[in-house]
Amino acid sequence: MNRRYREARLQKKLKLTEAAHLLGVSQPTLSAWEGERKSPSVESLERMADLYGVTTDFLLGRDMSGELTATERISSDILPVLNGKPVWVKNKGWALVNTPDADFVFSDGSTMLFVEAMGATLMPEHYSFPELPDKKPIPFHELRHHTNVWIEPISSDETLKNMLRGRYEIKGTFAENTAGNRFSLDSYGATWIALKID
Repeated sequence: MNRRYREARLQKKLKLTEAAHLLGVSQPTLSAWEGERKSPSVESLERMADLYGVTTDFLLGRDMSGELTATERISSDILPVLNGKPVWVKNKGWALVNTPDADFVFSDGSTMLFVEAMGATLMPEHYSFPELPDKKPIPFHELRHHTNVWIEPISSDETLKNMLRGRYEIKGTFAENTAGNRFSLDSYGATWIALKID
């Protein structure tokens, strides 16, 4: 498992000598930790986490995705290590994490402080519907008689299918979900099918 001591220090924009001084250790000691030639004590690991604004799990190289589901709210102590990564902010949409300013940056240029957000997740909630309804596809000629449908994309790309499947609303010539993803009715049966939702 790769340690992330150096990565966390660089994200905090600290030089090796500065970090060593603030941690109360010598520069060669910190260098040995970062080079994985030596391991810090538990107390030193906790001081590093506090100084760098990250978790001890992050420093130890534990895979965050194994502990956090895609729709689980991201803890504020993990946000600093996601600098530059896209996250879903509830009621606002996709944003990039901006660690230096402790805020989210949205596509329109607006920002929101971490503390002001209702919560951030790795994916929007509606991407995670666990199972598809046990129904036959809606015939194309009946599609316009439905308002809300379950869409199953037709693709060999399982990741794409899992991201796009879910509840959609039929709106004129297309179906759209709350994230703004659309499927044209012209491509029905070729790139997607719809199922009834009870």
